[in-house]
Amino acid sequence: MSEILSIGQRPTTLTGLYGQEKMVKAIRAHMSSRPPRVWLFSGEAGTGKTTVAGILAVSYNCTHMKLWGDPCKACTAAQWSLHEINAAEKSGVEDMEKLIYIADHKPLRGSKRVIIVDECHALSAQAWKALLKPTEPPPEHAVWIFCTSELRKVPVANQRRPVKYTLRTLNFTEAEAFLTKYAAKTQIELKQSLEPLIEAVHTLGIGAPGVLLQALEKYAAGNSAADSVADAGGSTVDTYNLCKALTAGNWSKVAPHLKDATPDSARLIRAFVRSWLKGGLVSTKIHLTPKQQEAAAQGLIDLANAPFEDSVMLYWLHGVLWKIARRYRP
Repeated sequence: MSEILSIGQRPTTLTGLYGQEKMVKAIRAHMSSRPPRVWLFSGEAGTGKTTVAGILAVSYNCTHMKLWGDPCKACTAAQWSLHEINAAEKSGVEDMEKLIYIADHKPLRGSKRVIIVDECHALSAQAWKALLKPTEPPPEHAVWIFCTSELRKVPVANQRRPVKYTLRTLNFTEAEAFLTKYAAKTQIELKQSLEPLIEAVHTLGIGAPGVLLQALEKYAAGNSAADSVADAGGSTVDTYNLCKALTAGNWSKVAPHLKDATPDSARLIRAFVRSWLKGGLVSTKIHLTPKQQEAAAQGLIDLANAPFEDSVMLYWLHGVLWKIARRYRP
């Protein structure tokens, strides 16, 4: 009988990652030849960056693996010299200096002391400068793993130190297979067909495994497909209905959704609007008029030119969405 898992349970092995086979193969090739001590993982929210970081942290210390990256259950549950920080909360040079000090000392247990810096794009310029010397290269006993959803904000000099990988999102076919497989694997009881959720996921262009699992969790709890994907990715905004109103050309219904938006959620809204527009262009189930096709294509161009600073992202997003809605007006 298959193991019954929680819907939100993260994979604990590289083999358990869905849709990242090429990256996993490359990581194992690195570890078999020249094991890196500095990594940088990028990708959209929910693609599994911190999950991979956690698996690597255990794998560096597990001595029972038959295949590197698939640590045993005992080591996965053990307490290693692992230090994790969220740069969105602690981004200053003093925070990094504390980690650098810790990294200089050998671990009390295991062979490697692993430091994970999540949302590393939020680090201050001074913090990044402080990391230059300690990561080129680190002491033999230390491993640094950086994770970011905004690779362009990581200084070029700091990008030269690590081995870099980008976690990809799933395409429409893979997302459907993922939801179907996970619903069966976790043995959840759906009160309705999975098809409405799959259709909503396709319409919104959701391809991040973590976001798909969040939607499945809500759907299994009895929420409608639309409600299950409404705040996909952790945004405080109902992105599903925002996108519907946007491509209906109804700005009066788009604007109220943006009242709840924050600067932090602006980039997530942008990502889902881009996926929605792209989905409308490539889907065989959605038939767009020439005017709608032109509006979607121009909207994708406008959304691609996002500002670098998060502080102005929300104001920029208001203006771009207003222009898109105007193009869609009947």
